Amino acid sequence: MTWDVQQPGKDALEQYRRSFSKRLTIAAARASEKAARGAKDDIRTAMCGQRLGGLANSVSSTSDRQKGRVRIQDVSILDVAGFVSVRGVKSPRTAGALRSYVDQDSTTISPVRGRWLSIPTKSIPSKIGRRKMTPERYRAGGLEQKLGPLQFVPSKKPGVAYLVINDVTVRNDGKGTVRPLPRSGKAAKERGHVTVIAFILIRVSRRSRRVSPQQIVDKWSRRLPALLNQELGSSAGSF
Repeated sequence: MTWDVQQPGKDALEQYRRSFSKRLTIAAARASEKAARGAKDDIRTAMCGQRLGGLANSVSSTSDRQKGRVRIQDVSILDVAGFVSVRGVKSPRTAGALRSYVDQDSTTISPVRGRWLSIPTKSIPSKIGRRKMTPERYRAGGLEQKLGPLQFVPSKKPGVAYLVINDVTVRNDGKGTVRPLPRSGKAAKERGHVTVIAFILIRVSRRSRRVSPQQIVDKWSRRLPALLNQELGSSAGSF
């Protein structure tokens, strides 16, 4: 005695295929969204650990699910993804910092004009109006008359020098702003008569990448099968 187990009709198989395609698409959309969000969080954490917290907030994530672009299709043409990117960066300076510390292995920064690249210190105002302080703007803005002229001082380190301001006063506790020495030539009791460094001058600056977003994204890509299994095990059946 024998019983034949026959394949169900085409309609039954097609119904099962549609049901499985829907379930797999929903699970894949959720898994890719979780992976993108996890990668974003890890990149931000890594950047904060490297003292790049001010740049970390520009890293964001999205997905086809969030954008409403998921379509239920046959499993053979399944195409859903999550994305990690940098958003809202308008400043060229911020974009350059991201490229230097995050995007490229290393970046060499050289002076565009003149022999030296100047970096202002906290001893002087960081900006003139809305523009970054430079030795040229220091002079043009009248700060030579207000605080004193800039004096070039070489350093013992090759490729490094300083622009200093002589005969100024600062508070003894190191707080507050730099002021010119009074005409009497004597600093007030609570202030010291000092020379401050206004600019650090360098010939070449080399910045190495501190965070590798691609390595972090690759790590989360390898987790996708596990995330997919987790979502397939979920009873939820909607986006």
